[in-house]
Amino acid sequence: MKHWFAAIFALALAGCQTTSELVLPSSTAPDAASAQVGTSIGDRLHNFAFVTEAGESASISDFQGKVVFVNFWAAWCRPCREEMPAMNDLYKRVGNRPDMAFLLLQHSEAIDASRAYISSEGFSLPAVDSGYIKGKGWGRKMMTRGGQLERYSFVSSGTLPTSYILDKNGIIAYRSLKRTDWDDFEKPILRLLSTGPA
Repeated sequence: MKHWFAAIFALALAGCQTTSELVLPSSTAPDAASAQVGTSIGDRLHNFAFVTEAGESASISDFQGKVVFVNFWAAWCRPCREEMPAMNDLYKRVGNRPDMAFLLLQHSEAIDASRAYISSEGFSLPAVDSGYIKGKGWGRKMMTRGGQLERYSFVSSGTLPTSYILDKNGIIAYRSLKRTDWDDFEKPILRLLSTGPA
């Protein structure tokens, strides 16, 4: 029994890596050109559309040349709320850079509810409108460029929150399918920001 526990403990230690040591991969131009659309590291995230806080239509491809932090969340989701203070702190540290973008997209609730929660907590995170329409069976659908809803399983595990960090070529460099402690992500993101689009 002791040997079994020691082996498990050794494997756990070998797999440990602090977030500050985390290196987010940056893609090359050939990698980016041949990347498949998907939700795994190395994939190109689906080019879904949304409406910005300024009321303008936009899509993921509009942010080519920037590192993009994408978070799918809901105000009713407890793990989403739990990770938001650290996420807001990260946004305050790196979000004002011209080559960085933060996009919080609501899931299964109206954008007004999402923005009301962010405002009530004093967060400065930008909540963009994913296109959820109450009573329309939105489920796993996102807006396309023309404003139509399209089925898209962006949460492959069916969980919230789900977050992605895209490199400057629009390729997924990091993915989280759970509540994440964003406190130590400044250095990895700054390293990713220091690499230009290939």
